Amino acid sequence: MPGHDHPSEWFDPASGSWLYMDEPYDHHGPELLDRRRRWLRDSNVSVVAPAWKGLYVPGHSVPYLVSADAALLAQLSRKLATLSGEASPQHWSGESDRYGTAFLSPAREAAGLKPRRRPMPAWRGEVRRGATPYGRPVGGAASRWRPAVAMPIGMHLKVGPLLHGLCNSRLPKRVQDALSVVRSELDNWVMAEYPGDAMSQEQFQAMYYGEYIDPVEGAAAQLWTIGEVQALLRQGYADCPPLNSLLKHLEKARIGLEKSG
Repeated sequence: MPGHDHPSEWFDPASGSWLYMDEPYDHHGPELLDRRRRWLRDSNVSVVAPAWKGLYVPGHSVPYLVSADAALLAQLSRKLATLSGEASPQHWSGESDRYGTAFLSPAREAAGLKPRRRPMPAWRGEVRRGATPYGRPVGGAASRWRPAVAMPIGMHLKVGPLLHGLCNSRLPKRVQDALSVVRSELDNWVMAEYPGDAMSQEQFQAMYYGEYIDPVEGAAAQLWTIGEVQALLRQGYADCPPLNSLLKHLEKARIGLEKSG
């Protein structure tokens, strides 16, 4: 389905019908919405947008239910409209302690071992081997890393649509998974590289997600596009472990696509 995002597939054992739930963010323009309507009509399926906040990011993504079983859609819409979206408070029967307390598992305690050292994030702004940490510096979780020197916005505007088109294409799952990792990580990087007003919303929407990009048709064109993304990333970023990790995913996608042909 054009513009699908955060999809999930469901099966109703009572009716034997399938259900596809799509939860895109609420930023699609009229052109994409019209393309979705045509796709639904040509696919001979029905769609409803229930009075419900959804599962992915309640209140920020829009849930759509798609199925060939119109009766199932009507039944689910009625039931979902009755959900409050708020979890009932439950009694906590576990063990609580201060945030900074070291956890000692029963197995380590029985073995006479000390608690494991708690993972801690690196200092913000630190540079190691051409990479810098990003994300929330919360104790208990190791840092995520990105290249220390940002790729120009213009390069992101080239790479993003290429990956978007590839991810909308018919590809083997292992290839799709590898490309999705690269696309998601670059989306994270560009937000860390250009926070706030350093990048316009229009620029951001034209990169890795946003308006629908037509799929790349044919294995030859898909292989060329993967190679172009690899070349642009090598041109836009200096050599560093985070970049090399993305290049490995792209190489995995390229090899998987070649073997599938």
